[in-house]
Amino acid sequence: MYGIRHSLATLTAILLMAASARAADDTKRFQGLDGTIFLGTASSFNTEDKSGFYFGLRAGLRYQFDNDLVVGVAGDAGGIDVFDGIWSVTGLVGRAFGRDRRHLVYGDVGFARADVFCLACTDEKTRASGVRIGSGYEYALSPHFRLRAQVFYSVLSSFDDPVVAAVGIGFQF
Repeated sequence: MYGIRHSLATLTAILLMAASARAADDTKRFQGLDGTIFLGTASSFNTEDKSGFYFGLRAGLRYQFDNDLVVGVAGDAGGIDVFDGIWSVTGLVGRAFGRDRRHLVYGDVGFARADVFCLACTDEKTRASGVRIGSGYEYALSPHFRLRAQVFYSVLSSFDDPVVAAVGIGFQF
């Protein structure tokens, strides 16, 4: 009888510790692999007459520290009406805040590349690379689904530099 009670007490203690450890991990809402689909608008920073629709995909890996600092890396690929394609690889630093740590503000910076279809260049594509700078906000709807808004500016060699504002829905794996 003593062995059964002792075993049950030990098992209960282990389950309670595991449950509290899992509850602590649930506050790290912005950790792990994530992916997002974006829709938005883009315009040229240098020219007023160039604007268009933006569609993009983002995949990344993030780590959230106990002090709610979030760091990560991400890759974006998208299309803008005036560009055949634009993609980037960025580093991200952000901060989770609010009740249950469901909010995240972040900044990112990294490498960007764009392809432009050039009619004046005998239908050839022109490629430019440069720097991408951005910021955003993310809200954790649930442990897996996110709403995200972001703005980024790409400084590209020999092109009008696009500014993109987009909203998206993401999934945290």
